Amino acid sequence: MARGQTNPLGVFRLETQHGSFAVKNLGARLSAGAVLIERAAHAAGVPMPEPLRSITGEVCLRAPDAGRELWIRIYPWIDGEPGRWGVCAEEASHAVGVLMARVHGLRVPPEALEAVAWEPPGETGWRELAAAARARGLSWAEGLLEKLTVLLSLEDEARAAARREVTPSQRDYHPPNIIQRVDGERVLVDWDAAGPCDARREVILFALRWAGAIGAEPQRELVQALVRGYVAGGAAFPSPSLEEVRAALLPNLWWLWFNVERDVGSAPGADDWLVPALLSQVELPDPALVQRRRALFL
Repeated sequence: MARGQTNPLGVFRLETQHGSFAVKNLGARLSAGAVLIERAAHAAGVPMPEPLRSITGEVCLRAPDAGRELWIRIYPWIDGEPGRWGVCAEEASHAVGVLMARVHGLRVPPEALEAVAWEPPGETGWRELAAAARARGLSWAEGLLEKLTVLLSLEDEARAAARREVTPSQRDYHPPNIIQRVDGERVLVDWDAAGPCDARREVILFALRWAGAIGAEPQRELVQALVRGYVAGGAAFPSPSLEEVRAALLPNLWWLWFNVERDVGSAPGADDWLVPALLSQVELPDPALVQRRRALFL
């Protein structure tokens, strides 16, 4: 087995007499909603790896490992070049917009959009996590406490955002998950986080992500290219309001919590830089920045 293109920690390439396969360690069982959305996308012809099942019909298999519970998935291997952070082009942005529109337009059963509600930890919970981090000697423990006031403000924002999540999505359209095959077609991989989304927020977020190098100002032509692709894919996208852009610029509180919770637990993540990086982004968007970002969509 050789390591795969997009995730050096958990994706391997398996060569067999039946072909090449990607073997992925999920760390947690796939949700029923993710399975339904992935199945609907494949049936609708979205460019993606075929979801494979075991001989018993399971989409992922449990694999105990040194007392931990791991879940394994297998896909056909996709030969091609995964997207790279900060490497942007109009054609790529447009293609991502088309993919997003096709996924957002899927017809899925209602239960596919019934995500388990996440309840933010609140002041007591964040303080307990900081204490656990301090006990483990993690460098970011005090930084977590310093962000407490902003974290509590973001909790209210997160609850409001959850009520707007009614559209099916792959939910992770970042560059490494878009593989360009040798024939030029772009394939959307990594459906493990599929679930409901706020479609307009997601378009704003990824239009900006695909519009510039890391740390650089987004380029208007690339933002516009993704929006054009989204419309070409069959969806509508009227210009966003200031409030919609502000909501899209808010940090992902659940992702921060997930990584904090994991790092103070029995199986910490491999990237010790991740939580400090996420904490550095915990702030409310500056109104002037919101104005500038909205102008890119006009």
